[in-house]
Amino acid sequence: MDNVFFIIKLQCDGNSLDIGKDTDYRLIDIEGIDHSDYELNISNNTQADGGFVTNKRVQTRPISMSVVYVGSEKEEERKRLISFFNPKKPGVMIANYNGIERAIEYEIESFKAKLTNIYEDLTFTVDFICPNPFWKDLLDSGEEIISWIGGISFPFSFNAMFSTKGDTSKKVINYGDVETPVEITFRGPAINPKIVNNTTGEFIRVKKQLSSDDTLVINTEIGNKKVEIIELDGSRQNAFNYIDLNSTFLQLKAGDNLFEYSTEGLEPSSVSIRYKNRYLGV
Repeated sequence: MDNVFFIIKLQCDGNSLDIGKDTDYRLIDIEGIDHSDYELNISNNTQADGGFVTNKRVQTRPISMSVVYVGSEKEEERKRLISFFNPKKPGVMIANYNGIERAIEYEIESFKAKLTNIYEDLTFTVDFICPNPFWKDLLDSGEEIISWIGGISFPFSFNAMFSTKGDTSKKVINYGDVETPVEITFRGPAINPKIVNNTTGEFIRVKKQLSSDDTLVINTEIGNKKVEIIELDGSRQNAFNYIDLNSTFLQLKAGDNLFEYSTEGLEPSSVSIRYKNRYLGV
């Protein structure tokens, strides 16, 4: 265990707090980073033995930690901690375990810190709740299905790039433990653009013509679903009403996925997919 490197960074409202071996905050104990509770629903057969699984669900993730402050400014730090662990403000926890970093969003459930005299250690306990129970990569992963010479550059690195027009399909690998939502970007021109995950059979199609100045952005995350057309001047148009009614806000299943795009005329300047791998623990 002496060779294990483990540090927690908490970020909230522009402030940060590092907890680890070489900081003023030493971790005494932490629970909940390696697992979350699961819920398995089973329906009993009425005229046969046993039953069948109707639903599997990963529940919200509680995380608890105990920490000791080893610096000299105990009372000042106690006041700072009270402000930092504000239950009105959500935050992000980043765990670095032997160089592998993963992040999770949190809310504060409780915070307790006690300091009765200047001689005792300042220790505190904090309980977090993570409505989304999955840890995520810090950076997006991405794949570009098609690109043309002189196309637009993107603000993140793709696993694969094309200097000329490529195939209309692309293998996309989700290295996480569970399925994850995607953000799909079509840069016009295109007519009724459509993208299919051939691995699952799911597709999403937008019945709209895009000009060469239009960018269609589709986000399939539950609670944050978006279908928008971004025009050249940066203005955004809600395009939900253009969705084919047979469409699904498709997910990237764990493992290999084969994505394919199509349009009913014109050829987009680029089609890309980005996502964050999701994990059950650190």
